[in-house]
Amino acid sequence: FNPSQLMTKRYYEFHHFLDETPPEVGFHQHPFYEMFFFLSGNAGYIIDGRNYKLRPGDILLTSSLDLHRLNAQPGKPYERIVIWLANDFFDYMKDFYGEDFTACFTDAALKNYRLIRPDSQGIAHLKRLCTKMLNASHDKDIGSTALTTAYLTEFLVYVSRAYYDAPASLKDDITENEKVNQMI
Repeated sequence: FNPSQLMTKRYYEFHHFLDETPPEVGFHQHPFYEMFFFLSGNAGYIIDGRNYKLRPGDILLTSSLDLHRLNAQPGKPYERIVIWLANDFFDYMKDFYGEDFTACFTDAALKNYRLIRPDSQGIAHLKRLCTKMLNASHDKDIGSTALTTAYLTEFLVYVSRAYYDAPASLKDDITENEKVNQMI
């Protein structure tokens, strides 16, 4: 367990990490949703006994019930964007927009399939949104929080749509870990 895996803000947190040597991360859970946007490195990710071989631009969805951990190899810089979303955020979104943005997380958990692999245009779009989120989150001008939330909402809408449009061929990059499945 690492204390940096706890949210300190009420609704969401946005983190961009770049490590020359991938950190060692044990299996863990946390009481919020996570969107993991893989940018570079030689890594896989294990979620509830399934090992996802990652390619740059891949997105993984985890909920509070998912036992997960990184499986990264040294040799390449490991870069990712991690977005944490609290239940309160989704409650706010449902009240404001009338839509349940947890649906793709719930469906992913039911199907035990959490990988989204956008095309190159989609990856570029999501990277631009992340840059806008990062810039807005550091800005101190009026409306900065609103802009950050707007960019996050656009990111979430794009990811939700991409989840439901994902081709079945993505399942070729997933392997089962029977020992972890038995533990779970």
